[in-house]
Amino acid sequence: METTPLYLPEDMRRPKEAERQEPAGSRLSGSLFRSLAPGLFKRPTKRMLAVMLVALMAMGGLAGYGVWRYLYQQDRQFFDPIDDPANAALVAEFQDFLESNYVIYFDARELLTPGGSHRRVGSSGYGLNRLPPRHLWEGMLASLFVIEELRERFGGELNIVSGYRAPLYNAAIGGARRSQHMRYTAFDVAPKSRKAEDVAKLHKILLTMRDEEQLFVGGLGKYDTWVHIDTREKNANW
Repeated sequence: METTPLYLPEDMRRPKEAERQEPAGSRLSGSLFRSLAPGLFKRPTKRMLAVMLVALMAMGGLAGYGVWRYLYQQDRQFFDPIDDPANAALVAEFQDFLESNYVIYFDARELLTPGGSHRRVGSSGYGLNRLPPRHLWEGMLASLFVIEELRERFGGELNIVSGYRAPLYNAAIGGARRSQHMRYTAFDVAPKSRKAEDVAKLHKILLTMRDEEQLFVGGLGKYDTWVHIDTREKNANW
């Protein structure tokens, strides 16, 4: 009598073995993970810990410096020297000086402007400018009379962008080493509109006053939104 085998023939076992077999992609990803996992989860060495500690100290130092700089600048905050109570008598004297010289279009607050870099928190010149000393006031009049005439001919409001610069402030904002602003013989003047055509008009008026009418001798500079005028001993252009 024939007996039934206790196992299936080889050709009948193959499909079931194939069903249990992992796909090739799965085997590959699994082996890749097993090869990388030890590096990802191994205990850090002393060298790695030292590098991490130095990086954290550096980040903390930068953050601390930022906080210190902000607080330091807040402590220096006194936006306009003209508003400092300690300067009240000097400002009143300066206004009297302007009136005694028949200045029409500009007052003390405009002519004593400390400049945008003095006011702007974070600027290299923040809080560094000062009021012009008395001995420079007379020398300022020649340039002041030029911008008074400029205002008359332009027929519109003008803003003083920069007037006197204390030496420390001038150096901090990258001003010329012998800037006329430190002598209070220079003004940067802008039309209220800040439009290019109005800046060009101001520059043209000043060129006419200096080169054709010879009303003054000095430097003229044209920038995107303002013009520079000073009354140095010779003419200069830029």
